[in-house]
Amino acid sequence: MSGAVFTGQLRRRVMLLIPVASVDASGFLSRAYSNGPLIWAHIRPLQMAGRYGADRQEGLVTHHITCRSLSSFGAGYRFALGSRIFDVVSFQDCEGTPSFMRAYCQEIQP
Repeated sequence: MSGAVFTGQLRRRVMLLIPVASVDASGFLSRAYSNGPLIWAHIRPLQMAGRYGADRQEGLVTHHITCRSLSSFGAGYRFALGSRIFDVVSFQDCEGTPSFMRAYCQEIQP
């Protein structure tokens, strides 16, 4: 799905999961997710292998998720489609259509 984005391509209803940080009694920061709005999106699976650098895995992207631009959105957010969870690695405006954005996500396997 490169180039122009058409509203008719947004066929999946996904829930936006918003990160909420809290500090517990011992001072550790923990992150939970609260349910956000349901939005229409296009999910495109990718064939991409992980790579290792500096003894850790870097930039494993498994899906593109395209939706309308959201004003308060950032890396660390998640999308939920039924029992599937997609963690946002990065995002950008779609080519030529700033009212749409493309999130590069990693599907979280249970």
